[in-house]
Amino acid sequence: MKKAAGFYVVLVSAVLALVSVFLYSGAMITVSNTRIMLIISVIVAALALVLAGKLSPAITGWAGPICAVLTGLGIFFSVNVMADPIGYVISGLYVFSDIQGYIIFMVVAIIAMILDIVAGFMTFTKAE
Repeated sequence: MKKAAGFYVVLVSAVLALVSVFLYSGAMITVSNTRIMLIISVIVAALALVLAGKLSPAITGWAGPICAVLTGLGIFFSVNVMADPIGYVISGLYVFSDIQGYIIFMVVAIIAMILDIVAGFMTFTKAE
């Protein structure tokens, strides 16, 4: 089977999710659930990418939506603990540099999640 556009979109989103795991360490407050969800998302994407030609496209095509949900859960867990520091920055008690690492993480993680959502609407592999 040949790889289609969805395959490459999931590949890029998996790389971005892995990068966001490392960027998350720059956040002011971290929680392990965020890293766990992002790492599971990368593992699911890697399994789908490796098994793309061996499994049915109906199965591997679910990699994008599943990774989007896992990445979204990771983002959700990270927002819960950062709500107070973000409020303190807005109220002027903290400076922006206190949450700058978190903002960079969020941008990369949200891009990865959007790419996974887009991949859900694309074909993963195509018949030869």
